[in-house]
Amino acid sequence: MRIKVWIVILFSLISEPGYCTSGKSEIFQEANQYYNAKNYIKAQEGYEKLLEGGNSSFALHFNLANSYYQNGRFVDAVLHYEKALKIRPANPLSRHNLKLLRDELDTNVIVLPEFFVYRWWKAISAAITYKQWILLQLVSALAFLVSIWRWRFGPVEKAMKMFYGGIISFLLFLIISGASYLSFNKLNDRNHAVVMRETLMYSGADDRAREIRDLRSGVHVEISDSLAHWYKVKLRNKEEGWIVADVVERI
Repeated sequence: MRIKVWIVILFSLISEPGYCTSGKSEIFQEANQYYNAKNYIKAQEGYEKLLEGGNSSFALHFNLANSYYQNGRFVDAVLHYEKALKIRPANPLSRHNLKLLRDELDTNVIVLPEFFVYRWWKAISAAITYKQWILLQLVSALAFLVSIWRWRFGPVEKAMKMFYGGIISFLLFLIISGASYLSFNKLNDRNHAVVMRETLMYSGADDRAREIRDLRSGVHVEISDSLAHWYKVKLRNKEEGWIVADVVERI
């Protein structure tokens, strides 16, 4: 049974004027118009044409995922919501749609909760984009330099305030640098993937090895090793095993 409650609110399109140039932008807007007219096949073809041309943006992956959903291609929708979240990790629409899609696909993998400190740290780093973290990093570094300069050469009566201001600015710079580093790694991480069709997970890189479990389409995996045409993967419940490489697509 298809999900109906969230289509109107959460499957509205996202438009990013100028995310690509001239004719490409026209294709994007035309695909949006097809989608709004409920011609989801034509909309999908337009977004795919941009993707095949080497374009990539949050709006493109999000809108393509919506089109795939409307056309019944749920696993492809999962993949592109994941790609959209890789660009904007904190986006609530992508997170919500992805969760509901996985519930509908019944991926049968129970996600184990992470240590709360690490979970908070990941949430902080995902709150804004990598470029925004870089901007904050520059601002905090500038604030630190200004505080130190005013402490050294400014009025004596404000010296202590500037000294403590410099310490605070430096601590903020360290925190922001850490968040920026984590955000950069996530953006450039190619070790996460989506299982595109049902498969078996084995204890070794051989279909004669012991079967650990079945994996349904739409499952998120982390690739930790490879051997010939096999990948060693870790599930979100921490289980590990080997699967055939051609059943997954990297995010």
